[in-house]
Amino acid sequence: MSFVQKLKLRRAQKSAWKEVRWFYGTMDGRVPKKGDALEWQYVAARKIRRWLQKLPTFHAGAFKLRYTPRTWPPAIAKRFGSLAAVVVRIECAQHPSDGTRSEEALEKASVERLEMMIADRRRVSMLYDLDYRAYWHLRAAHKAYVQARGTKRCALPRAVEKNLPGEE
Repeated sequence: MSFVQKLKLRRAQKSAWKEVRWFYGTMDGRVPKKGDALEWQYVAARKIRRWLQKLPTFHAGAFKLRYTPRTWPPAIAKRFGSLAAVVVRIECAQHPSDGTRSEEALEKASVERLEMMIADRRRVSMLYDLDYRAYWHLRAAHKAYVQARGTKRCALPRAVEKNLPGEE
């Protein structure tokens, strides 16, 4: 890969994080109706949604889980921080459902199991495993999004781009 290609890729990676955070944080993961938002918001949200639609559902779902605000019990929020929703979903997946329980009931059971794990110091390696899996699942989603969007310039105006809180 040439130096210029590496620069373009790095710019695309940074833009990807900004776009996804903005789309789920500011736009609630939706494209507004044409007259309900500023023109640039409508155009940017459409571009981002189009790129997200190219992803497998588990990658798009990871972004939605990560960036959609939720309130978690204090122990889980403190232990997993911004990855709490992804961790809860991974923990849910380790206990398949027979289809008779609602998603909320399954999530509640997962939260209870996680709280027990956090309280039991002997299970710290299980918590690290969940952290690791959530982190890498989100990174894989980011990589897939970068591939879907290519090395195009950021869909957001520069002023918006610069005002987003830094995170990666």
